[in-house]
Amino acid sequence: MTLRTLLIIPMAIAIAVGLGYALCSAFSWNAYPREMFFAAITAGVAAMLATIPIILTRASAQIAVVQAALFGTIVHLLASFGIATVVVFARLVTAQPFLFWLVWLYWVTLFVLVMAFVRSVRSAPVGQVSSQ
Repeated sequence: MTLRTLLIIPMAIAIAVGLGYALCSAFSWNAYPREMFFAAITAGVAAMLATIPIILTRASAQIAVVQAALFGTIVHLLASFGIATVVVFARLVTAQPFLFWLVWLYWVTLFVLVMAFVRSVRSAPVGQVSSQ
């Protein structure tokens, strides 16, 4: 996991938001910019939190990196759900458009994270498994 991944996540969110906004404009739909903003922040925070386990296992054996990658995807899902729950129940945004934007951005950030996790797993040293 490099600094490059931490820079790619916000760029991917910005591109996804831009594409979504362009699509809404093309069909004369309301893009709900406030909901879009909150969904982008939610997806960005969740994705950044998901990178913590893999960063902590930088110099570890491949099996530890695999487990950290799996845990990172779980953190991503639960952080997205937890932040979305707070945003919706605090009535900061209209729920339905916010959740539509969040689902789109969740999948975009999950794709970026998985690509980074796979790269980290492949570059990790294969450790010896002890049979005790």
